[in-house]
Amino acid sequence: MKNFTIKFSFLMLVLMGSTISCNDLLDQENPNALSTDSFWQDEEDVQQAVVGAYSPMSTIFGWGRYLPFTWFRRADEYTPSFENVRIRGIIIDPSDIFLPNQWPEAWRLIFRTNDILDNIDRVPDLDQTVKNHAMGQAHFLRALYYFYLVNAWDNVPLITKAAVGNSTDEFSEPNSNPTAIYEQIIKDAAEAKRLLPASFDGEEGRATWGAATALLGKAYLYTQEWSLAAAEFKELIDSNIYDLDPDYANNFTENGDNNIESVFEVQHTSEAAIGWSSDQPNSSRSSVFLQLRAPEAFGGEWIDQVNPWILEAFLSENDLDGEIDQRALTTLAWNHPESTIYLNQPFSESVLDQNKVYPKKNTGMLTEGRANDGDLGIASGQNFKLIRFADVLLMHAEAANEADGAEADILASLNRVRARVNMPNIPTGLTKDELRDRIRKERILELSLENDRFFDLKRWGVVVDRMNGNADMVGNIGPSTDQIRAVGHPEHGFPFAEIHTRAPIPIAEILSNPSLKQNPGY
Repeated sequence: MKNFTIKFSFLMLVLMGSTISCNDLLDQENPNALSTDSFWQDEEDVQQAVVGAYSPMSTIFGWGRYLPFTWFRRADEYTPSFENVRIRGIIIDPSDIFLPNQWPEAWRLIFRTNDILDNIDRVPDLDQTVKNHAMGQAHFLRALYYFYLVNAWDNVPLITKAAVGNSTDEFSEPNSNPTAIYEQIIKDAAEAKRLLPASFDGEEGRATWGAATALLGKAYLYTQEWSLAAAEFKELIDSNIYDLDPDYANNFTENGDNNIESVFEVQHTSEAAIGWSSDQPNSSRSSVFLQLRAPEAFGGEWIDQVNPWILEAFLSENDLDGEIDQRALTTLAWNHPESTIYLNQPFSESVLDQNKVYPKKNTGMLTEGRANDGDLGIASGQNFKLIRFADVLLMHAEAANEADGAEADILASLNRVRARVNMPNIPTGLTKDELRDRIRKERILELSLENDRFFDLKRWGVVVDRMNGNADMVGNIGPSTDQIRAVGHPEHGFPFAEIHTRAPIPIAEILSNPSLKQNPGY
């Protein structure tokens, strides 16, 4: 059971608006609002502030629905659907109408963490452990959101201080650069690691020492500090706090929320809710991303199809019993005797196109008894897993390999992931390049359709070539006119260029903040 469901109980609080760009019409005082002078009085205020900092993560504008539009669906895994003026394709336009929803939600969280870190010393007689834990969570959340901001947008502002006045000039911050952002991420993650406990005595959903250690290692990995990354991941592995869930599919069900494999996940709730804004009490915090990823015939909106090369990767190697890699049947739905969809209906008997491959992971298909009710996300409390222990193992294998680490250590992490699903060990004696290829392939087999594929391609320096040269994406072309390679589609021919490795900053933000410049090329 989720004992720490992230709900918005923090009101608007000291948080200075929802985006880093305001206008003069908002420079007014609300006599009914809490202020920094009246708020930071006791431990209860601190706990409310921490919960309020988590709040933007689970909303519809956050991980509940729209953040994946910009961050996760742009890789070579999918042939996304498309609708005009919506972020439905691969190449995003600065005027996309949903892009502005994601940008302010990220800054809302960052402003709240800044407020905690700047004001917690004002609370009289605060227990040191309570203080450490609150600060640790604030450092972690700020690092986490800057990690995704810098990977999605590259040149974002770096704001680490809470606003202290009423002037909108405090929000007119200029762009920073990825180097400076990563320096801050590493600083924050290291401080979070120092301050956070291994657990919160049964309270699920809070950032812990393990989450901070994994994020620190990930920041080192993305900046190619291989030895430092490997050391962080190895420390986490050796802590024995986490393990692989024996049932791979359990990671993608509500029953598997906060399991032994979960290092950090966004908490969702199935409780009935209204509204979309994180600053509205009882706003929706359910797993709407499930309904969006579902096939259109079952209430889905994204109409995504999986590119055939993913399936081919699964079919290229059998397990120790000569059977198909069971992760394929969790990740994908396609015309195979064992492939099922909702209510365990055989794929071959469904209305889905028998010649195409559909996402199964994070669509609700793995939920026992989930009916084809056309409203798959609204009633689901399935969490969004951001860091799984399996990912930690694979990141450790990658970092250790790039750092010329011991083959035994590399294979121990890699084969531990494979052993969970009865796949044969990777043999010894491979070259560094051969191991790199095997590790990258294992990331596809283990992590497809989850979080970081686009970011992986980007950090490996292959995203442009991969997106333009991946001819096997064409396999999803069919009679539907909304597929990106259909003739007449704005993205037909897939003119992916270096500018598309980063999202454009929303045009509304550029217009309202004179210090903020658009990303190059837009």
